[in-house]
Amino acid sequence: MQLIELTQRLSAYPNGEVLECIGSGIRKRTFPQLKSDVEAATERLQQSGVRVGMRIGLLAENCYEWIVFELAIVEMRCITVALVDEIVQQGLEEASTKYGLHLIVTDRCPADRPALMLAMHEADASASARNDIKCVNDPQYATASWVFSSGSSGRTKVIQTQRVGIEQLVNNLPTAFELIDGDRFLVFLPMASFQQRFLIYGCLWNGVDLVITQPKFLFQVLKQCPPTILLAPPAFYSAIAAKFQNLSPWRQMALKALHRIRELIPYPPLQDALIKITSRPLYDVLGSRVRLMITGMAPISLSTLRLFDQIGLPVYEVYGMTECGMIAWNTPRARRLGSVGRPLNDAVVSIADDGEVLVSRTAQPTVGYLFEDSDEDQASTYRGEGTIATGDIGYIDADGFLYLRGRKKNIIVTAGGLKLHPESIEERINGSPDIDQSAVFATNGSGLTAVIVARAALPERQDRIRRFIAEINRDLSAESQLLNLIFSSPFTPENSLLTANLKLNRKAIEASFNAKAENAA
Repeated sequence: MQLIELTQRLSAYPNGEVLECIGSGIRKRTFPQLKSDVEAATERLQQSGVRVGMRIGLLAENCYEWIVFELAIVEMRCITVALVDEIVQQGLEEASTKYGLHLIVTDRCPADRPALMLAMHEADASASARNDIKCVNDPQYATASWVFSSGSSGRTKVIQTQRVGIEQLVNNLPTAFELIDGDRFLVFLPMASFQQRFLIYGCLWNGVDLVITQPKFLFQVLKQCPPTILLAPPAFYSAIAAKFQNLSPWRQMALKALHRIRELIPYPPLQDALIKITSRPLYDVLGSRVRLMITGMAPISLSTLRLFDQIGLPVYEVYGMTECGMIAWNTPRARRLGSVGRPLNDAVVSIADDGEVLVSRTAQPTVGYLFEDSDEDQASTYRGEGTIATGDIGYIDADGFLYLRGRKKNIIVTAGGLKLHPESIEERINGSPDIDQSAVFATNGSGLTAVIVARAALPERQDRIRRFIAEINRDLSAESQLLNLIFSSPFTPENSLLTANLKLNRKAIEASFNAKAENAA
């Protein structure tokens, strides 16, 4: 894969489609139409004064135009700076000055917008790139973009990507996902995410149709434009699993019985047909075409994975991070529940003395942090010679499968010096069919606190959860027991208890519930 050739590559797939599903409408464009739109966007950028080596900010909700302008920026050999809301809260003009942006392409231009802001949805809109900022001298186009990530410290940081590393990642996709003709990939997580964007590159390069939407339209789009490949966080699959709990008792019993029959009768067509009939409500939610479901970004409970196995739609857990892209994945050919899979062919994964997962490549997709006052995070993450420290604690089994215990920065040290991974305790908690989400943290002087989101706020369900937590505590040492239990409304990005990528925002959760935990104690 050659990133600079991506737009021209679109001509090789005249029947490829990009479907944009936002609200009730569906807009379709073929890959050749996308190529034409990229050429028009390139002309708009040139008319705005953009030239090689400029840094162009992109800020928008998921939309077709995001792809158009990103490919146009690549065509012009400029650097895409994928802005996120946390960065621009102080204002776009301030962000442009801080990060040396020559132009910002956005979907949120005010009527009196500054000259450096180009409205991506207005074909006749004009803008003027800043000329008072020096362009990058990069004849090899080594740096294609800057991306933002929380990194290992929890602070949002700018990361410089490396084009050859991105291309190497994309080259892994056809084999790992076993891409076939007619595949369709759904993009609903923020396109500013580095993970989403290199997957988009891979789909376009390999002729895979794209469906673009926003999280709030997800379930609607699954019915309107059913994908064959779905990448979603564990929270999505947990929500689907909750629907299984709401099936009638006879359906649940039949499904479990059919799972046992599958193991006894070696006739897959009959097995699959019966399972689909029994589990029709779940298939209807996921769409009629899905063949490969993938998850990552956070731990997923084994009970959820086993449920999807029972209905004949296994979920494959993968592992990656912004700094080094995809690291390991389970695939249809090599899968082990509880692991995040085997490392990619181009990744050498090792375990440091303290248990931290290290990833080495000949070409990593990123090369370091920018605009940092301290070199501490740079040195602790980027170890030199193509090695990146992930901040995750894990181990590799005898068959080469990687397992994660938790984040190094999340380790709880008790008063007695015991080190605990909250993720391991949360995995056990989330094994209850009554629990949708959980978060564990230490409360000063009063042990561990578990914040629980029940699948329904029913008194009898809360009583079952309390008994379930008591059973967990019987298996835990005195120092690691859950002494405080708090019931909460769902964690969401809107209340800041989840990040934009639907991970637990542990700092916000602890800040929100710490006082309640201390009072409960």
